[in-house]
Amino acid sequence: MAMNQITDHIYLGSYTALSGQKSFGEKGITHILSLLSGEVAPSITPFGGQSGTALYETFTRGYTTLRIDIDDVEDENIMQYFDQTNKFISEAISSGGIVFVHCMAGVSRSTTAVCAYLMKDNFWSASEALDFVKSKRSVANPNESFYKQLEVYYQCAYQVSESHPVYRQWLLQSQAEDSKYTRLAPKAIYASSPPPSLIPVESQESYKSIPELLRRLGNADGAKNWNNYRLVSGNHVWELTETPSQPVTELRDISNSESDPIPITQDALTGTTSDFKCRKCRSVLSTSAFSIPHQPPEGVSGQQCAFFMEPLKWMKPELEKGELEGKLACPKCDSKVGAYHWQGSKCVCGTWVTPAICLQRAKIDQVVRRYNRAKA
Repeated sequence: MAMNQITDHIYLGSYTALSGQKSFGEKGITHILSLLSGEVAPSITPFGGQSGTALYETFTRGYTTLRIDIDDVEDENIMQYFDQTNKFISEAISSGGIVFVHCMAGVSRSTTAVCAYLMKDNFWSASEALDFVKSKRSVANPNESFYKQLEVYYQCAYQVSESHPVYRQWLLQSQAEDSKYTRLAPKAIYASSPPPSLIPVESQESYKSIPELLRRLGNADGAKNWNNYRLVSGNHVWELTETPSQPVTELRDISNSESDPIPITQDALTGTTSDFKCRKCRSVLSTSAFSIPHQPPEGVSGQQCAFFMEPLKWMKPELEKGELEGKLACPKCDSKVGAYHWQGSKCVCGTWVTPAICLQRAKIDQVVRRYNRAKA
């Protein structure tokens, strides 16, 4: 089917549905969100002597429109458009309008945009949103990369910004993966400030959204055992569970077994942070706010793992040489403290990490300290 109704105010379909101007009028469609690339559908049979972009402009004349220029390919960053597409859909609905969202087939790009809107509007996970859309349009099926981006969007608490560590790390990893094919070093995204600290709450307190839950989730004195700690958020029951061998806790929606877990560092939960200092001159090179955790194989301790980091500004002279790999030296004493491999490297635990920007345990001292957090 060329078009399906997803909600009272959203229709999802293919490019060919644009030719059905009569049905658009019957459905009360006022806004059109298009996710297409380049010259629009140049191979489609001419309609009234027109084809391609000219035909698209004829079909959409008289409607409020937004067109996102994007291909349905794995290396596209569709997440960068979510704020824009969500705003367009939200404003259309707020004004009493009805939105038709489409790409060429109404399968991948348009489905992803609709899912992103539903996720933020309903505080849903990626799987919840896609299941709902598929119940209305069975062919809906984002490509693997787009679905992964929906999962990242959920883990970012619906915030698409390089200031958010989850998005920043995903973007860096995507660029590093691309370098395997381009053989070019990616442009580093430098971490500049740690994520906001979390403040304590009591269990069973209700929150309207995952972002609010994450902002407030924490432990005032660092003494609580976080295993099986639960909170209620609307119709969802959230449980914190520890990840073996890693300083990471997962926030999981146990009221929905299909939901995607949100990783939260133990530092945020316990009110501690780690400084990573050069063993020779004692300069602080990084903190745990910029570390990138990885999961050692089952049964393998992570105690000997290297410290993998985001790109930091003191690394800039080396990382911007355009090389795919190189050494990292302390900016104060010039002693070797680590290395970087944009295309990835194997940790001593056996896990492959991409990109691998690491500080070596033999050259670094990890100093754990407690910090003060805002009270609820």
